[in-house]
Amino acid sequence: MTEQDSEKVGILLARLHKHSSSWQLPDGFERPQFGSDCIMEILSALENTTLAFTNDCMEAINSEAEKAMYLLDTYERTNATWGIIHADIIPPNLLYYKDEIRPIDFSACGFGYFLWDIATTLPFVPIQFRKSLLDAYNKHFPLPENHIELIEGFFVACSLQVPGFFLNLPDATEWMPDEYEKFSQRELRRYIEGRSFLFEGKPSYE
Repeated sequence: MTEQDSEKVGILLARLHKHSSSWQLPDGFERPQFGSDCIMEILSALENTTLAFTNDCMEAINSEAEKAMYLLDTYERTNATWGIIHADIIPPNLLYYKDEIRPIDFSACGFGYFLWDIATTLPFVPIQFRKSLLDAYNKHFPLPENHIELIEGFFVACSLQVPGFFLNLPDATEWMPDEYEKFSQRELRRYIEGRSFLFEGKPSYE
């Protein structure tokens, strides 16, 4: 993803969230919610898995999960922070049309924090372009003053949800423990210790 792509994705997310913030839900409209229950389900799945996670990795996951669930349970829910989100704005779900980037695959959409939606996208954006995405977003839909701290919290919360998609795949034993070990040593540890990671260093997934 180039810097120009990142800016366009920031604008796309802002447009979606601005629309969601004022959209009147139709009667009977139902979608899942992205909250602390998502984290609880993953913790339960990890406790029962046969994958060989190290004790240090599981300790980091459990510590972060507690912090993330507190954020998901206590952050305010207003029209400016919460609504219908896509929840899967990642490169395979983006199409180019002329000079625009447009989203596809709304199968994961549900009720959640707009910052969760941003945090889902950022792992796929090179570190040096993440600020450009957020700046472009902020021009079209305001971010809260402490958005970096909040986005990092949602970033790790979203990342904890990932095993739910992969735990039952046949090849999960070959790559997941190692990937989560790297994740726990960088993003999780920094978050637990109160150190920023969004714009610094080399991401664990590179």
